[in-house]
Amino acid sequence: MGDASVQNAWIIYKKHNPDASQLNFRRAVAQTYLRKFQNLPRSTGRPSTYSSESKVAVDIRYDRTDHYIEFIPNNKRRRCAGNHTASSAVRIQCCKCNVGLCMQCFSSYHRKS
Repeated sequence: MGDASVQNAWIIYKKHNPDASQLNFRRAVAQTYLRKFQNLPRSTGRPSTYSSESKVAVDIRYDRTDHYIEFIPNNKRRRCAGNHTASSAVRIQCCKCNVGLCMQCFSSYHRKS
């Protein structure tokens, strides 16, 4: 976010919150971007259990935008990240989330329960 756009946002914010400081506003903007675009540190070694929730941010998984089925190239297989599948090895994935999903789990995986 450019400095001019932050300044313009601050001016609008100040009209509705006259007691707010610009420093706290800029900190809130920075913290929002850090939470949204954070990169989780990679753990060393092989994970003990498969967890799709740790791989895909909730904001991305449930945003209901641009989640399309794509075939995994070269006839490779992936583990289905859904909960309702009979077979764990699948040949399709969500192109946005980058997780393997069978056809039965695809739509339920992207909806909040």
